[in-house]
Amino acid sequence: MDQNEVEQKIVKPFEHITRLYNALDQTSAKYGTDVDLYPPEIRAITAIGNHPDSSLKELAQYLDVSKSTATKTVQKLVKKGMAAKAFAANSENQLAVRLTTKGEVARQHHADYDAYLDQQLIAIFAKVPPELLPYLGTIANETEAYFKKELAERQK
Repeated sequence: MDQNEVEQKIVKPFEHITRLYNALDQTSAKYGTDVDLYPPEIRAITAIGNHPDSSLKELAQYLDVSKSTATKTVQKLVKKGMAAKAFAANSENQLAVRLTTKGEVARQHHADYDAYLDQQLIAIFAKVPPELLPYLGTIANETEAYFKKELAERQK
């Protein structure tokens, strides 16, 4: 396959798939509740569910965001009835965050949705001959490393 064929048959479809995934990742969903939740919010709900009673600082670390961003996200979740803040058991000034019943419903529905997406992708890749799977893994790893390098350079 020459360079033009690789571009047309692999690179361009990959770029298109990436754009579709990014578009999907920017949409809201209700996740079994009556409230629209956006990707940063459902990621926070998942982190809070996995680490109940975390401080805002800890939550920021789990989400790999600033404490200020974590605080704003938690404020939105509290407003939407998904999370609650209370003073930590061993502290008079440190807040701990946990999910409400509604937040737990959203967390579980999101987990189910993630499992569904995984099943769909596994079904697609199950059609690939087994001897090609190691090559796809190598391509995925090298592509990820390349994008991480590009992102690091842009963030300098």
